[in-house]
Amino acid sequence: MKHSHRFYLPVLVIILSAAVGITLLKTGPAPKRKQPKPAKIAVKTITVKPRSFTLWISSQGLITPYLRSAVTSEAAGRLVEVTEKFIEGAFFEKDDLLARIDPESYRLFAKNLEASIKVVKARLEELETSRINRQKQLEIENQLLKLAERQFKRLSILKNAGTVTKSAVEQGERELLSRRSAVLNLNNGLDLIPAQRHNLEAELQLKEAQQETALLDLKRTRIIAPFTGRVVKKQADLGQFVGKGQTLGEIYATAQWEVRLPISSHELSLLDLSAIKKDNGGGGLGPEVDFKTSAQGVVNQKWSGNIIRMESAVDSHTRQIILVARINSSELETKEHYNFLDGLFVESTIRGREVDNVFVLPRHTVGPEDKVLFIDKQNRLFRRKVDIIFKDANSVVVAGGLKAMDRISLTPLPFTPDGALLTIQHEKPNASQQKKRLNRGDN
Repeated sequence: MKHSHRFYLPVLVIILSAAVGITLLKTGPAPKRKQPKPAKIAVKTITVKPRSFTLWISSQGLITPYLRSAVTSEAAGRLVEVTEKFIEGAFFEKDDLLARIDPESYRLFAKNLEASIKVVKARLEELETSRINRQKQLEIENQLLKLAERQFKRLSILKNAGTVTKSAVEQGERELLSRRSAVLNLNNGLDLIPAQRHNLEAELQLKEAQQETALLDLKRTRIIAPFTGRVVKKQADLGQFVGKGQTLGEIYATAQWEVRLPISSHELSLLDLSAIKKDNGGGGLGPEVDFKTSAQGVVNQKWSGNIIRMESAVDSHTRQIILVARINSSELETKEHYNFLDGLFVESTIRGREVDNVFVLPRHTVGPEDKVLFIDKQNRLFRRKVDIIFKDANSVVVAGGLKAMDRISLTPLPFTPDGALLTIQHEKPNASQQKKRLNRGDN
């Protein structure tokens, strides 16, 4: 009996406590709930105004020489001289001697042709002398022919009169025929002289042409630099026999340098290329370009230039359009050669069109779907879609979706809902006072 009391007593206490608690909850007054005050988020803002803005398109490429050429032998022979200017990396000036092929065989051949020309000229002089002599002899023979004709005529008359014998008449006739034959032979000889002269003159022209070729070949044994430039590589050396047309090395000109700059079709629409279409790439009248690179231990080497042409096809790998820029020649004259290396990587900015009535915003103020954090007059937040015409790593250019004196939050608010009340912590200067150029590397 005592054990049953010990078991039921605690259970009874728990049931009674639960009943009292439920009664108190149902009959007691409801607790008062206090509405929390909305929290205000402190943000930094910027007030925008429309203005004109010059776009600068970013690109990059490799510096390459405008002119690259293979050094080719125009004569066959053994290399007997290779100068110090025909070494990989060496600089040379126009008309400098790079190498020389053994000239002796070419010199002897030219000398033999010179002697042959003298022989032909002497034969022409002999032919002219012969023509003059035959002409004089013909004049004499014509006179003798006239005398023979008169003599034969007299003998014929005397024969009819019976004063001369028949044999005397026949002798006069033979003399007349002999003179006629001599005149005919002389005329035939004179008629052949123009053809003989023509043959000799043709032979002379052939010999002279061969001599010019020989002298040209002799000159070509000296391998001369066609322009001022630098040696890329050398493929032949002293003592080596080279054939006609064999490549001896590769050189490039240092007077002009170009850079191929890939851009997208949208970026192309932001450039004014009307000048290069008119000039056909000859005068560097296209948009100006700024180049910047770090090389040879000198940081931030800078040059300027112009777009001179656009390549005729889209790059098959990147599907981008290739513009070709040329570095200003005046800057090449004032800077050292070593600053310009074939294949040197450069960053560039191309001057684009000037756009009016646009807003320039920091890049981070534009979120997904091209929306900005717009703050109204009541300091409430709303996301507004804008029309972006250009952007880079630092800035965006907005053409629509904003109006003058709109306030944009500089503080990122990825989770703050539209309509949230904000506290303006600090207002930055107007956007028109911000950076005036995009992608020029000016921080």
